[in-house]
Amino acid sequence: MQSPASGGIRGIEVIDEIKARLEQECPETVSCADILAFATREAVALSGLPHHQVPAGRRDSRTSRASDVFLPSPATPMDEIIDFFSRRNLTPEEMVVLFGAHSIGAVHCSFFDYRLYNFAPGVPQDPSLNPVFAAELAQQCPAPNTLPAEEVENRVVDFDATPLVLDNHYYTNLMQGRALMQSDQALATDPRTGFEVAKLAIRSDSWARQFVRAIIKMGRINVLTGDAGEIRKNCRNFN
Repeated sequence: MQSPASGGIRGIEVIDEIKARLEQECPETVSCADILAFATREAVALSGLPHHQVPAGRRDSRTSRASDVFLPSPATPMDEIIDFFSRRNLTPEEMVVLFGAHSIGAVHCSFFDYRLYNFAPGVPQDPSLNPVFAAELAQQCPAPNTLPAEEVENRVVDFDATPLVLDNHYYTNLMQGRALMQSDQALATDPRTGFEVAKLAIRSDSWARQFVRAIIKMGRINVLTGDAGEIRKNCRNFN
């Protein structure tokens, strides 16, 4: 559940509580994989998108290694990001739709402050950043060497103006050069994804429907069923 690109899952104690109550009522029946899928569905619905059906019957893996967990980083080239999703049978269009999850929550300054102060040799600031937006970010995320390391690490910025709602503001931000992450901004400028970004920026209902479909499809990737794997008694440990 850890990845340098994501910082790991927050709120795992909620999953622990759900699992403990399920084990009391129905021992070794509902897997941790299914709990995470259902929790994702509820989080999506609570964030403003339609409630949707989630297939059940997943089983838990008997292996768990940090080296097996890989997510593209904010600076990963677009070719590699598209390939990452393609190898999981997700199209570039579905990839753009799923990136819309960055409409909710916040991100640590350390994930993007290099775009403000140390983008490339001889280029301190990422030229794709809206200059007004860059100035706003600099107020919230001062240069790392001007503050104690602990304070820098704890500073976060909301992804957009509605951090508790899943909506298409993410895409309007991309069109205006107001993305926090370099990989997000690249979606708007890459010819393979830019058209989809522009379309979703003006069609919020379309994005909501596509996002739900893509989430359901993603939930079927590398699923263990039947006799494969196990149903863990504790989501933090193997049986």
